[in-house]
Amino acid sequence: MSFFLTDPFYVTSTTDTVEQAANAPHNPLDLDYETAALIVKLAMEDLDELRGQGKGKARANAPLTDEEYALQVQSQQYQELLISTEDAIIAKSLQEASATDATYLEALVVAERAAVADRRAALALSRGEALPPVQACQRRLEDPAYQMHPNDQA
Repeated sequence: MSFFLTDPFYVTSTTDTVEQAANAPHNPLDLDYETAALIVKLAMEDLDELRGQGKGKARANAPLTDEEYALQVQSQQYQELLISTEDAIIAKSLQEASATDATYLEALVVAERAAVADRRAALALSRGEALPPVQACQRRLEDPAYQMHPNDQA
């Protein structure tokens, strides 16, 4: 793997803070994963075109020229970079899905705890007993600013 091929395509998340970006390794282009993958694919197409221009000019068993060898090595490096970039896209997607799932699960736990507390209050009321104190989960659900769904508009 050559350093000059991977450094220009170093990719960061678009959610990096200024401090994270400042402390990140050499990153002259600051690309998102999708843009980096597109650039690598286009570069690979260019390499394929260059390789196609040289086809049929040498014998089949002739050793590779320096240019052919360089194109072959560069193509392999781009393929490795593309795989890494596509893996990063998948990892980013999984991370976002996990964060969303965690938000939903937390909201469901709050709602379930509030339902249990409401049932206790209803049972106490039906028996003529004193109402239990209002629980934090009940207060949270009654708060107009609380969002059950991360995409809800307040």
